Amino acid sequence: MWQSAEKELPSNLLLALGACDVDAFPDIHRLLLIACTLPISSAEAERSFSLMKRIKTCTRSTMSEERFSDLAVIAMHYPERFEVDEICEAFVKAHPRRLFQATLFD
Repeated sequence: MWQSAEKELPSNLLLALGACDVDAFPDIHRLLLIACTLPISSAEAERSFSLMKRIKTCTRSTMSEERFSDLAVIAMHYPERFEVDEICEAFVKAHPRRLFQATLFD
């Protein structure tokens, strides 16, 4: 099964993938590729479901799917700190109205 019979058996999946002869055993090579992409634990999925449970409460049960998805992304990738001035300037640039510029920065 391995490219060279003199070598010892690989100690992990990544080494097994490198040692597997793709021409002789394409299905085993494909299985090793799939096995290398599987997560080791389910902690990330559990964290995501816990986060979704905190976002979608009884009081927010009528929230649209797009808003729910956006809130989940914000909650998962929440920066430690964000600058309010930068956000305000980006909003003013995206919506150029004299009313915003005159009242916001004066």
